Formats: sequence, structure tokens, C-alpha cells
Amino acid sequence: MPFMGGVETIERIRQEDKDVTILIVLAHSDAKYLTNSIKAGIQGYVIKPTSMEQLIEVLEALIDCIKAKQTQKAYHLSL
Repeated sequence: MPFMGGVETIERIRQEDKDVTILIVLAHSDAKYLTNSIKAGIQGYVIKPTSMEQLIEVLEALIDCIKAKQTQKAYHLSL
């Protein structure tokens, strides 16, 4: 990001849409950056390099999370 860092970008996205699912891909395992990203509201992360199996596992978990949110939202709308 030329004008803002990753955590700031996550925070800006959260300001616009608190429900969007955010997955970050990191080139390094900086614990402080990852902690700040989690606090900013990410749902998942992958540290490169990663295997295809690991990436699929993370994406499937995020899909399950999205489906659960949609089910919960539909339930609340039906009340």
C-alpha cells in the first residue's frame, strides 16, 4: 500500500463495512503486526510461503464463518 499500511487499511475497511470478511497474507510472521491486524478485525491470515492445502483450509473456514453470519442475519430478519 503506497499511502497507508495494512493495519490502517483494515481499519478503514472496517469503518466502511464492519461485516466484510478480511483475510491477510503475510510475507513474514511479525507477532506485533499480526496482533494489531487481529485487533483491527481480520478473520484469518496466511503466512507465506504456504501450501495449497493450508490455503484451502483457511478459505474453507472463512466460508463457514460467512455462511454462519448469513444464517444468523436471516434468522434475525425473520423475527
